[in-house]
Amino acid sequence: MLQLLVIGRTANLWKLKDYVGLVLGNEQVQPDSHYRRLIRFFDEMSGNEAFLLDIQRRVLRVLSRLRFTHLLLDGTSWKRGGQKYHYMVLSVLAGKVAIPIYWKQLGKIGASNQAERQELLKQALDLFDLRGMTLLADREYIGQRWFSYLKSKGINFVIRLRFADYYEAVDAAPGKTYQQMYDKCRTQGKFVRKHFQLAGQSYFISMRPNPKATPGEEVLIFLTQIRPVRKTIDQYVKRWRIECLFRHLKTNGFHLEDLNLKPPPKTT
Repeated sequence: MLQLLVIGRTANLWKLKDYVGLVLGNEQVQPDSHYRRLIRFFDEMSGNEAFLLDIQRRVLRVLSRLRFTHLLLDGTSWKRGGQKYHYMVLSVLAGKVAIPIYWKQLGKIGASNQAERQELLKQALDLFDLRGMTLLADREYIGQRWFSYLKSKGINFVIRLRFADYYEAVDAAPGKTYQQMYDKCRTQGKFVRKHFQLAGQSYFISMRPNPKATPGEEVLIFLTQIRPVRKTIDQYVKRWRIECLFRHLKTNGFHLEDLNLKPPPKTT
């Protein structure tokens, strides 16, 4: 399979079938027969937990040789026929490359909820030691229970907020109001931050001018439990690497949206 992926430069089995004879040194067999052979292999292995766990362990051993400091979480969704796909993907950042380590098919187009995120992270933590790493995520990935769960697992985070998220909790803390912070950042170009409490947990809200000056998004707002300085918030730009990952998964040989992915079988 590895030879096929390298030679064919694709993960599409229908295209890889044309190279099976070359790899096996038997080009007399028709490609359609090789295609059925590939399908049988993955059908048999899909229910083989020992095989899947072995693959996961091998991946873990390879990844453990690298030094990671950041986790990236995001989702990509599409429709194919009547089937809805929404893969929520957890990745580690190795240099400038996002490497997926765990994912979950939500079977819907809409945003994930806090319970779905916690389940994904719980399963990932059973395989990987992620403590002390910093999770970067966009505005979809918020929620008081979610933030508390990350803290309980020893995972730092820098998560972007929408305007007015947790407005009342910020105003309840001593110091400038949410609106005063926002106005100072927007009009004076100042980096501002404030410590506040949310459901009994301590956090910082940070605001900085948007370097892109996008209309309607002149200020970037973040929530973190790390004492924020400019360098802390500047980490967030690394989140873009997961968008590059999705682009590669949907083009450059993977063509994820074109694959005939099947939902996991339901248990009775």
